[in-house]
Amino acid sequence: MHRWPVNIPIKEDGGIALEVFGQELSLSRVHPTTLSYSLGEGAATRLVAVSENANIVRFVPTLGERALLIFPRSKLLCPAGLSIRVVFALPVHLHLGVGTEADMRLVDDIAPPTITRSLYGPVDAGLICTSVRAIAAMSINQLRDEASDECAPELRFGEDIELADIEIGDDPQMSDAGDELPQSIRNELVAYMFLRVHNTTELPLEVSKVMVPINTLSLYQTRDYLLSNEIHLRLLSRQEAEISSGTCPDVDGVPIDLGQGRFAVPDRRPHLFAYAYRSKTGLDYGF
Repeated sequence: MHRWPVNIPIKEDGGIALEVFGQELSLSRVHPTTLSYSLGEGAATRLVAVSENANIVRFVPTLGERALLIFPRSKLLCPAGLSIRVVFALPVHLHLGVGTEADMRLVDDIAPPTITRSLYGPVDAGLICTSVRAIAAMSINQLRDEASDECAPELRFGEDIELADIEIGDDPQMSDAGDELPQSIRNELVAYMFLRVHNTTELPLEVSKVMVPINTLSLYQTRDYLLSNEIHLRLLSRQEAEISSGTCPDVDGVPIDLGQGRFAVPDRRPHLFAYAYRSKTGLDYGF
């Protein structure tokens, strides 16, 4: 059973209430072409234009629109000529759309409340990134075990949403999903990314941060979790590395449909990643 996208019907005279990243989300129809939308306690209500025949609220996971600047909590040390492969948990955004099966319009990009922004490059001409401080593990199971005490973010349903109304991926009735589904989809709002590091130099090199352009990433789903495509990092010197995009690490992974049959196509070209900009500003990177 594929779990995304999540489609919830919105009726002419009704609304829905959910919990996203621990915040209350409510949508209600106040006019045939207008919805009332609020997210978070005490947040201002917004009026959203929709088509008169709009009948679906859709949630789709994404990795956002900015490059990822990943800081491993444990730095990676790679001796000359060797490789290491680790996995990180990445924060997932949710795209909220409203419309019909054939015409879905994006309403909001709901960002995880835990992410911060950082600057990659010189302070006067750098690239704004999403900063991710992540545990590096050898497997997804190990990563989940280490994070077992932390509360994983979920998309949780309100009591007013009936189980039979919800469509998740390719199983509209969720007949094998169990009794917990009226309250939780049971898949975390995180995606797992495998990083393979190869040291091409004659020296042992340490990896303390990795900048991943967002156009090199795409999302896939399995029965149990979200995955990104694998990322390859070739260390060329103490200050330079080459980033390239690999394939989905799980042969059973299915690409996430962004809407109307559109799928993210990762850029396979290699990108140079520089660790220092001291020649111009005296700083490695800014925040």
